Amino acid sequence: MPCLRIFFILFLIAFLPLAAQAQPTPKAPTSPKPYLTINNIPIPQSTADNFLATLKSRGAPETDELRNAVREEMIRRGLL
Repeated sequence: MPCLRIFFILFLIAFLPLAAQAQPTPKAPTSPKPYLTINNIPIPQSTADNFLATLKSRGAPETDELRNAVREEMIRRGLL
């Protein structure tokens, strides 16, 4: 029995570092490019999309003017 115990300890010492190296390292999550950055605070595209969808649901046609108005509103909200 003592020989088996010594063999088990030697086995753990020899192969434990290999098992630790075999673990995949998690990749850092990449955040998508922000829609706007105001005072180093990113405003995600989803925020602008949600606001645009709200305006469209109220009957506003999606035009370049509306997109510019959404962008300006996001800037105002970010500054306040």
